[in-house]
Amino acid sequence: MILHSPGPPSSVLRSEFDDELQRRLRRLYTEEEIKRLSAVVNIESWLKSPDPRAICREFYKTLLPVYVANVESMKQFKGDVCAGPEDAVRNHRLVMDRIGRSLGNYNLIPSLSVVKAPVLVIHGIADPIPIAASEAWASALPNARLLIINGAGHIPQAEQPEIFFKAVETFLQGDFPPDAKKIPTSTEKN
Repeated sequence: MILHSPGPPSSVLRSEFDDELQRRLRRLYTEEEIKRLSAVVNIESWLKSPDPRAICREFYKTLLPVYVANVESMKQFKGDVCAGPEDAVRNHRLVMDRIGRSLGNYNLIPSLSVVKAPVLVIHGIADPIPIAASEAWASALPNARLLIINGAGHIPQAEQPEIFFKAVETFLQGDFPPDAKKIPTSTEKN
């Protein structure tokens, strides 16, 4: 199993993630641009837009730099997530919101000790998700290793494809990549 940038397992890490997103937004954009982003993020804007593909593209163009280490690496993206059927694009934000809400305040960490399969957790060092989240997942899984990829954020497969796919290939061949580290569990730390 391969996990890449698993979400924050606790409200504390969620708060750190939200704070980091806000810092990045303020660093990248003016107050006026952030106000526009608020409109673009708003679900109603998507539902009522005469051109949902345009608002979708604006959404991703604006938010992508917040999640990556180097915006130039995004030129490697070949697809267009906003090119689907108009109704699907129009409802994209609504669906993503409902999925997020359906998860509730989940914390799967306590139940991960039953997973005996090897797991490679991959985390881009510039990911706004705190590295502590990936460390928590890797330490809770008894046969996991954590690979941290420099020069990558939340999309390491696009930002550092050579490193990412070599690691995945190594893992699928039955080995952990040499740079993947075992994160001690809380009982191993004591």
